[in-house]
Amino acid sequence: MKKALIVVLFAAMIASAAFAAPPALKMSAGGGVLFAGDLGGGMKIGSTDAYKTPWFGPGAFAFFDATYAEVGVDFIYGFGTMSPTGGSDEKYKIMNLGFSLLGKYPFTFGKITAFPLLGIEYRFAVSAKDKNGDNFDKGGNGPKAADFSALWIQIGGGVDYPITKQLYVRGELLYGIRLQNKAEKDSVDEAKRDGDDAKRRWGHGPTIKIGVGYKF
Repeated sequence: MKKALIVVLFAAMIASAAFAAPPALKMSAGGGVLFAGDLGGGMKIGSTDAYKTPWFGPGAFAFFDATYAEVGVDFIYGFGTMSPTGGSDEKYKIMNLGFSLLGKYPFTFGKITAFPLLGIEYRFAVSAKDKNGDNFDKGGNGPKAADFSALWIQIGGGVDYPITKQLYVRGELLYGIRLQNKAEKDSVDEAKRDGDDAKRRWGHGPTIKIGVGYKF
């Protein structure tokens, strides 16, 4: 009985050690489509929203994976609405080119590999146009497209499901908080110079990705 108990305990220790062993380093790359958005943005004066700048849109992405880290690049074509308090809503379009670095730690459950994600992404706004297709800074009066560029802090998770030995499907769900962009900073600074109690509205929003990867 004692010998059997020792064998069971030993087997349990071996199984625990195997489960705790870090995943082997593997390289892969791939790409796919995404949908992203910014639910916030803009400025508040006192407790009232002076204006909001939400946008949503589709895009595409590519990634390089090294087990514990994912490096990515994406392109997002966003459609938004600027909503000033007391004014008329204005439609706009914004195109972002993003570069991300996300830390990850994979866990295997049968065929499925799941992993939490945490990292940063910098989205360069390469174009920002009003509903007529004119750049915001047309005539030198509005912000430049680059003024909407900003750093995002991203957190979420993903799942890989194998198709073949090398190919797999990857899905990811991220939620990000965006730091203040230059367009918001300039608006807040101008309002403060006019004596208003102005502050930025936090930008935040989801990113959903679905793609295919290839293991080297």
